Amino acid sequence: VTKLACRILCFVFVLIFLIPIGYVVFSSIYCGSGFSLGGYSLLMGSEMVLTGLKNSVLLASIGTCYSMMLEIPLAYVLSKKGYKRTTNCFFALGQFGIAMLPLYLLLKKMGLLNSLWGLILPSTVSIYSTMQLRARMLTLSEELEDAASLDGCGAIRYLIQICIPVIGPAIA
Repeated sequence: VTKLACRILCFVFVLIFLIPIGYVVFSSIYCGSGFSLGGYSLLMGSEMVLTGLKNSVLLASIGTCYSMMLEIPLAYVLSKKGYKRTTNCFFALGQFGIAMLPLYLLLKKMGLLNSLWGLILPSTVSIYSTMQLRARMLTLSEELEDAASLDGCGAIRYLIQICIPVIGPAIA
C-alpha cells in the first residue's frame, strides 16, 4: 500500500511540474494560425541571446573551477587541529554576507564593473561548501596522513593524490 501511495504522490508531483512546462512549450510553438517555430528562429538570430548563453557557460565553468581551486585547500587547512581558532573565526565571520555597497565600491576601484571577473571573484568561496568539504576531510583518519608522510609525501601531494580522490563525492 505504501509503494502505491508513494507512486501516486510522485505522479502527482510530476504532473504539477510538467503541466506548466508543457503549456509554455505548446504555447510557444502554436499560435492562432497554427504550428510555427518563427519565435525560436527569431530568438536564436538575436545576438543578445547568444551572448547571454556564452556568458552563462563561462561563468558556470570558470566560476566553479576557480571556486574549487580555493575551497579545497581552504577546507584542508581548516580541518587541521592547529587551526581551531582560525576555523571558528572563519565560520563565524562567514555567516554574515558582504554588504553590497562596499563590494560595489571595491569592484569599481578595481575596474571590474561590467566584466565577467566582477561576477566571478565575489562569489569564489562559499562558506557552506567549505564547511561541507571540511566536514568530509575531518572523517579521514590521521593515520592515513601519517602513513603518507612516512613514505615521503608532503602536504600538497597528500591533498592532491590521496585526499581529493577520497573526498571526490563531496567535491561533486
